[in-house]
Amino acid sequence: MANKSFVFVSHTDAKGEKWSSVYLGIMPVVKKDQAVKQGEVLGKCQGGVLRFQLRKNRIPVNPKRYLK
Repeated sequence: MANKSFVFVSHTDAKGEKWSSVYLGIMPVVKKDQAVKQGEVLGKCQGGVLRFQLRKNRIPVNPKRYLK
């Protein structure tokens, strides 16, 4: 889902667990319900600060444990 200042991406891992990536502080270039691929540009940063949140089954988690 895209809004004026954030992009919310839903995805499922190989185990079937539901994940969400939330990018705050960006002007989206993607449309609501648009399918996206890894590495695709989602938006343009507003004000020089991009915030990122990773959620597992709707619960915020520390992304350092999951990202390489």
